[in-house]
Amino acid sequence: MTQARPSSAWTSVVPRLAVVSAVILPIAFVPYLLVRRQLHALHRSAENINSTFQAVQRDSASIAIETTRLRQAEQLQTRTLLRQIQWDVDHLRQDLAALQRSQSASEDDLRRLREEADAEKQRARSQLTTLNELGLSLADIAAFLQEIEVKGGFTSKDRDPQWIERLRGIAMELNQKLRGSK
Repeated sequence: MTQARPSSAWTSVVPRLAVVSAVILPIAFVPYLLVRRQLHALHRSAENINSTFQAVQRDSASIAIETTRLRQAEQLQTRTLLRQIQWDVDHLRQDLAALQRSQSASEDDLRRLREEADAEKQRARSQLTTLNELGLSLADIAAFLQEIEVKGGFTSKDRDPQWIERLRGIAMELNQKLRGSK
């Protein structure tokens, strides 16, 4: 019986193929494994970056919301402050207008008082002039009466003999007071 022997070509190819495979497969799998490990590391790095990006995105969204809220609060506060300033300015204008009216009235009163004082001063001068003339006239009358008494020899027992001297004294006092008040 003859057994069929595998062909020597087949037997020689399988061991050769096994040897070549044993040499080539590790050479081919080593870069694959290295690339796969790097890809896995890159994938983890991408996931970390993605989670960091999402955290930053959440933070920036919350910051934007907070900033918007603060800006709105500041705008409301600014509007309120502007209204208060406008109200104050309006009241200051009203107070200023009232002050100007009051000042105008005070100036009118002052002008009127000044005119009255000038008129009173003029009356006082006129009276002083009149009193001065009265004093001089009294002195002249006293001199005239004394002259008539002396020339005519009129003397009365009922009258005070010093009455003309008293009249002259009054005229002198009047003139001295008038000179002292000028």
